[in-house]
Amino acid sequence: MNAERFELVVKGRLSQNLIAAIDGFEVSRCEHGETHLVGWVPDQARLHGTLELPRDLNIEPGSVNPKPPEPDTFDPSRETPKGDSDG
Repeated sequence: MNAERFELVVKGRLSQNLIAAIDGFEVSRCEHGETHLVGWVPDQARLHGTLELPRDLNIEPGSVNPKPPEPDTFDPSRETPKGDSDG
């Protein structure tokens, strides 16, 4: 698995401390009683660790969704932002 972008949806609104505990993810939106977090996951082991964190923090999971990169967003598996190429 190459680095991929994922959206984690959890039930409820998370405090800033809980958001900070989910390293590498940022809140993309909060609506309908759910918090949507988006971030890059470098490999499958990190994905599994990230998925265990909400359980360990007693946060009710909603869903996990692969998220295609947005144009001109940084992909940590590459050295240049997506969309920048010399060809």
